[in-house]
Amino acid sequence: MIQTVLHNWSLRRVLYLVMGLFLIAQAIQDRMWISLLPGAWFSAMGLFALGCARPSCGIHQTEFIDNNTKQTTL
Repeated sequence: MIQTVLHNWSLRRVLYLVMGLFLIAQAIQDRMWISLLPGAWFSAMGLFALGCARPSCGIHQTEFIDNNTKQTTL
C-alpha cells in the first residue's frame, strides 16, 4: 500500500489528486456536502492509483504473425 502511494506517479495521478482536493475544498467552502463524495473519489484515485491511473491500464500492442501468409501485424 505504501509502495503504491509513494511510487509510479504520473501526470494523470497528480491531476486526479489535485482535482479531488479542489472539489473537496469547494464542497466545504460552499457547504455542498454531497460534493465531498466525488472529491473523495478522485482524490483516492490519484492517491492510491485506482481505476485507470495505473500504467497497467493502458492498451498494449502485441505482434501477431499469420502462419498462412507469414505477415506480421500489430
